[in-house]
Amino acid sequence: MSLDYIEGGAIVCEGANRFETNIKRCNCCGKEIDLISKSAGHSDFLLVKKEWGYFSNKDLIEHRFNICEECYDKWIETFKLPIEEFVMSELFKGIV
Repeated sequence: MSLDYIEGGAIVCEGANRFETNIKRCNCCGKEIDLISKSAGHSDFLLVKKEWGYFSNKDLIEHRFNICEECYDKWIETFKLPIEEFVMSELFKGIV
């Protein structure tokens, strides 16, 4: 899978409106992802957004999906090559 854009937080986007609401669900397991941390129940997730370009089998199609942290951990275990992992030393790096 080739990814152009990944941010904090999986089946292909079922509709644009799904991503415009505050309710997010993991596309792998269907679990609701808590976006507003009210307690220790906060869930982090991965949002994948891929804009397919020319010469692919999906010319000019955009796919978006959410993966909860639990499904992400299971998913990366299936990779032939390990992901790169970096420990962040500054929590607010780049914030002025």
